[in-house]
Amino acid sequence: LKVAGILTVKGGTGAIVEYFGPGVDNISCTGMATICNMGAEIGATPSMFPFNNRMADYLRATERPEIAILADTYRGPGKLDTQIG
Repeated sequence: LKVAGILTVKGGTGAIVEYFGPGVDNISCTGMATICNMGAEIGATPSMFPFNNRMADYLRATERPEIAILADTYRGPGKLDTQIG
């Protein structure tokens, strides 16, 4: 809500909002999804968090461990090819 108060609908329109920092590891996967859904309130098109252990735990708990393993392969700086997207 603090971010939504700072970035008005006009300020966030067309922006990509990425949430990161040490606090990210303390938010549940469903909490991150809720925050991303609130991105529309500021006019952002996509909102995202970096893949972390909370997401991997969620994928395993929902019987999708193979996706967690694959995502973990690409975790970290410089792992995604910006030319591919």
